[in-house]
Amino acid sequence: MPKVYSELYYHLTWHTKDNKPYIDAEVERFLFSCVGQKCKQQGYRLLAINGIENHIHVLLLLQPAQAVWEAVNLLKGSSSHDVNKHFEGKKTLYWQNGYGVFTFRKQDLPALTKYVNEQKQHHSNGTTEKEFEMPGG
Repeated sequence: MPKVYSELYYHLTWHTKDNKPYIDAEVERFLFSCVGQKCKQQGYRLLAINGIENHIHVLLLLQPAQAVWEAVNLLKGSSSHDVNKHFEGKKTLYWQNGYGVFTFRKQDLPALTKYVNEQKQHHSNGTTEKEFEMPGG
């Protein structure tokens, strides 16, 4: 079987159901850990994750056989399930249908990583990139 070289970079974002502020600091820590673990299990390379109370941004490197829609569905489904189970009625997390997905070049990784890592500052300063913040669905 021939070897395949690929670098498929994705910037993903998805919002909470009805844009409700489900993601507080405690939920965020657990949520990001869950997403990281699921990425590792599935062989997705998680490059960055961050967000605010009503949405998250994820930078992923996927292999050609890994469909982006499957990755998003798995990450959304497993993370909300894990959060809801962990907090057992004390806190909940529901995602809206849909998501945003953008491809990018390896050269753009440092700038996008900075953008994702500084989500809270961008939202408080009004310096967000409009296309990256639009809710899907």
